[in-house]
Amino acid sequence: MAVALDSTVIEKCRPDLADVRVVSGSGASVPVVVEGGPHNGAAVAVPAKISRIARRPGSFTEISIDKSGKVLSRGVTIQTPTKDFVRKVELRGSDNGRELYVVRMDGLIVGRSKPVPLRSLTIDHPVNNFQYLHVRILDEDQPPLKIDGVICEPPEEEDGFAAPLSVRIIENRTDASRQATVIVADLGEKRFPLQRIGITTSTKSFAKKFTLSGSSSPVSESWGKIAEGTFYRIAHEDAVKQQLTATFAPQPVRFVMLEIAGGDGPPVEVDELRAVGRVSYAVFHYKPGEEFRLFYDNPYSESQPADQSLPRLTLQLASASSEIRIGPAERNVASAKERRWEPQREAAWRFGYRAPLAAALFALALIVIVGMVVRWRRGKRYNKYRSPRIYNVK
Repeated sequence: MAVALDSTVIEKCRPDLADVRVVSGSGASVPVVVEGGPHNGAAVAVPAKISRIARRPGSFTEISIDKSGKVLSRGVTIQTPTKDFVRKVELRGSDNGRELYVVRMDGLIVGRSKPVPLRSLTIDHPVNNFQYLHVRILDEDQPPLKIDGVICEPPEEEDGFAAPLSVRIIENRTDASRQATVIVADLGEKRFPLQRIGITTSTKSFAKKFTLSGSSSPVSESWGKIAEGTFYRIAHEDAVKQQLTATFAPQPVRFVMLEIAGGDGPPVEVDELRAVGRVSYAVFHYKPGEEFRLFYDNPYSESQPADQSLPRLTLQLASASSEIRIGPAERNVASAKERRWEPQREAAWRFGYRAPLAAALFALALIVIVGMVVRWRRGKRYNKYRSPRIYNVK
């Protein structure tokens, strides 16, 4: 059985979470494993090799990539030692190497050394399984890039343990002297550990350093650093590339302070702060019919063995269910529905047969009556012109 833990539990535990215990109704302690979500490891890289590089000086550099099969990928990373450049990139795909289909036409790769060092060499694209990819780097009268290799990025797995957090901004101010933006926000009393933070801004082009700190109090003097990096938005003609989110190890903090500074442009105006938490959970053996209670910060708790892990417990649970057997497949036959006879439909059915019969009888009676009248009139006319001798008149 799994129980989700929010930060009100986790922030009161030791760093290794060893003092989280589950106790059954009988008073016996149940072994528990605390995890912060699935650990599937890094995604396997997509095999890719360069089959051809064609250059047209001052115009473009074209790279033909062979993935050795129809393998799913979500992006292409260009490996180059060239510095200080901005290049627009077009990406096309093919299954046979001849017929090309447009994948993306507004890709962008950037390499800058100042004022803020920045290298972004991945062209994201919709997930596809083309065996051949053709990358065209538009040089635009600039020297061509030196190409050392390419990497095809695998698709990202869906994170089922991510949960959006409510964010209440306490302070949002800019410092023109330092060209900085400082934001302080409250994530709420009940929340999951913070794992990702992002900003929404209307600033069109910028590249600035950020520092994210966390604390248990908004007035605390001891803000602890959580993460640092670069937020940027680069615009070149009709192509735009941006990085406005930061991901890090889950942190059970309630208050966060984000400082965005550096570069040679004005302070970034932040319109919204978005936060995503990581659902942690405790897994333990469950016995039907018993009640269980979750305790944390227990002074009598014992440390968990170092080698205890979720996969090991999962194997134990699977072995306990070895008596379950799956029978042969059976075809689902729909049961016959009982037909209900509705009075209105019955009346309509009867009327449907009576109407033609009544019409036929009425027509027959009319024909008989007309025939009798015609006969009577014909007989009367015959008697009127009959000779008197017939009546024995003397």
